[in-house]
Amino acid sequence: MSSRKEWVVLASTLILAAGVAGAIAIFGPKPPKPAPINLPERIFAVSSESEKQSSDQDNRIRSVFKPSEKEEHILELFRRFNIKERGCRLDSRGKELGKAKRDLQAAAVELVKSSGMDRYKALGVFAYCRFADSLDNMLGSDGGPDSGLYKERLLSWGGGFVDAALSAGVLYRDKEQHLILPHKHKFFVRALFLARWAGFLEPRFPMSAALSKADYSAVLKWRAWHSNTTSLEQRIQAIHDLATLDPSFRPRLAAGLVYARLGKTRQAMSELEIEKRLWNSPEVEVAIEYVKELKKLSSKVKNRNH
Repeated sequence: MSSRKEWVVLASTLILAAGVAGAIAIFGPKPPKPAPINLPERIFAVSSESEKQSSDQDNRIRSVFKPSEKEEHILELFRRFNIKERGCRLDSRGKELGKAKRDLQAAAVELVKSSGMDRYKALGVFAYCRFADSLDNMLGSDGGPDSGLYKERLLSWGGGFVDAALSAGVLYRDKEQHLILPHKHKFFVRALFLARWAGFLEPRFPMSAALSKADYSAVLKWRAWHSNTTSLEQRIQAIHDLATLDPSFRPRLAAGLVYARLGKTRQAMSELEIEKRLWNSPEVEVAIEYVKELKKLSSKVKNRNH
């Protein structure tokens, strides 16, 4: 995938600018659900091995990574960008945001040229760890006056990322407005944060060049299945990209599941029947049964409305 398309992937996966709270969930309104059948979602999950590897890397970075003076400057530019991004609704701040981003991009590209991509990746993980620490302190908080210091730190390390994560469904707030991060989303938060970090090298370097295979796969899986803000076309493109990234990934099954979840029974059955001929499995049988039951439910609803 070209660097331009990769940036579109990132931008549509997690909207970076502030003010995304009104984004419309693509998966609504939901079609009727054939209870008690559940679609097999394992194909879109992150492996426990990937989670362990990322956790080990984070721990290494926390214990041994020391940013150089040049890298500290990049982190300062990053925090400056985040603060301005959060207030970019005003025209004057919008202009300031553009300059802050250009300054950060120039410094990021220069670091890759002088110290290598691995060093830039490590600096991104370092920034993520600071963000994760700030996020941990805010989890369960309503963001009120008592959490001012933690909120300020989260803003400086995350910028509009938290608003975008709330819109995309990575984070959510409970009835008391407490910030919640489901355990199954922790790896996705990490991957999406690092994807945002990788995006600052655009257009000089493609996003995939600044992400591990596991992180890039997680970004694509998020887009394909989990995100609230991704179109059907973008979901199917993410599935194609996953198949290119990992030859063992089963794109027909994945596409069939996405179509089924959206209530598009004809397209779902077409993909799943092909998958059944290529690689029959209990997952395919469950998905096909789901679609059949969904078609019955849809027919009942139509008959009731006539």
